[in-house]
Amino acid sequence: MNKTRIFLSGASGRMGLAITDYCQKAGIEIVAGLGIDKTSKNGSYPLYSSFDLVPADLDFDVLIDFSSFALAKDLRNFIRDRQCPAVIGTTAYSEEDEKALLELSSDVPIFRSSNMSIGVYVLNKLVKEASRLLDGHYDVEIIEKHHRWKKDQPSGTALTLQESLGPDRSSCPIHSVRIGAIAGDHEVLFASDEEIISLSHHAENRSVFARGAVEAALFLKNRKPGFYTMDNLLS
Repeated sequence: MNKTRIFLSGASGRMGLAITDYCQKAGIEIVAGLGIDKTSKNGSYPLYSSFDLVPADLDFDVLIDFSSFALAKDLRNFIRDRQCPAVIGTTAYSEEDEKALLELSSDVPIFRSSNMSIGVYVLNKLVKEASRLLDGHYDVEIIEKHHRWKKDQPSGTALTLQESLGPDRSSCPIHSVRIGAIAGDHEVLFASDEEIISLSHHAENRSVFARGAVEAALFLKNRKPGFYTMDNLLS
């Protein structure tokens, strides 16, 4: 059984519940979380409604965050005060918040990714190579689909895919669909007058993201301060 102890920020959200389920099956302890009271769903660990209410003597190894971009500043203050390694999966951060997170990594280990799926990591690599090989001769558009409750659009993953296309494609259109209970679908289309190339990723459920987040947490434990990404995890 893995002895890594996790504090889960955003524990009562959809990703929080998926991470809780994954950890229970993998024998990884979540000692406490930030969220609203859903004890019947999150297991036996305590939940706190704000970072200020978390006991000062609470002992954990790594924080995983899938909360809200609105909590970005409070989250950073909590990480700084506790000097805890942190895996940040929350999207829709402002440029200012992303910069502040990067600055924080000089003091504590920070793992940052807009998508914790290994498959999406591979998709970004393929999109980057396709964009290089096609050299601007094809039209490019991105389609991303998520469940009806997802607040941000376009998704953080779609924006990362847009970045993977390179600076010449920075204005590539992104089409967002919010419908049903879709965990996450992303497709990048390259089209000429003669052919269409489609690169896509489909998530069957949130467990793929939960697994990636937990693996990132295990990777981050005992690391030196720094800014880590999926490149570090998978290299």
